[in-house]
Amino acid sequence: MYNDTKQTLYQRENLHMQFGNAMASRYNETLLFKLFTKSFTANDEMLIKKILGRDTGAVVNVEDLNQVADFMFVKDTNGKVTGLSEAFYQLVNSLGYINK
Repeated sequence: MYNDTKQTLYQRENLHMQFGNAMASRYNETLLFKLFTKSFTANDEMLIKKILGRDTGAVVNVEDLNQVADFMFVKDTNGKVTGLSEAFYQLVNSLGYINK
């Protein structure tokens, strides 16, 4: 019976960890999508402040977050996206999405 209880506890903690990882991944993907589409809202501002552990209003600004997408892409003279900027590539690499 002791082993069953220990195994059940282990399975429950493992499930909690998987759930936490899934939630963190979802937030990460959602914020990255909002970065691409310039669609941050005031709710995202509060979420980012919580993630960063900061409460001051000067730390995160929705307008500034929505302007980040402007430096991510290289565009031709017609305004069509032709590639990623080096600055964005470095950002994505530093976040661990890709490796050089």
